[in-house]
Amino acid sequence: NQPMGAPTSRELASGTWPGHEWMAITQGRQKFTVEALYAGDRTPPDRWPEEARDALIRERNLPASPAKPISAAGLPGVEFEQKSPHAVYRTRCLRAATNLYCLTASAPQWNADQDRFFRSFRLTAPK
Repeated sequence: NQPMGAPTSRELASGTWPGHEWMAITQGRQKFTVEALYAGDRTPPDRWPEEARDALIRERNLPASPAKPISAAGLPGVEFEQKSPHAVYRTRCLRAATNLYCLTASAPQWNADQDRFFRSFRLTAPK
């Protein structure tokens, strides 16, 4: 069984959305995060991935590249990048019906570990 992750919520333009977050830090400087937000019985907005992007930009207080439409793990979403003097952040916000998954990888310099993190993301049925 996979642990549920830490309970979280995110304030977006369309309201507050509950969820869970999982995080791993490797080599002391590489950080990998998956945040899952749940719509429950509400209908999520069409711009849900973009709303999450806007919230993460405000939270990190860093400029971001334009949102690039993507499809990853068979899910539609957006990808964007942010840079600070100490790290590069790349985030993908992917929509799966009534769930939103935001994957973020960060490191002092982009490398194969971050690419592998994004390539490995898959949704599986609950066991």
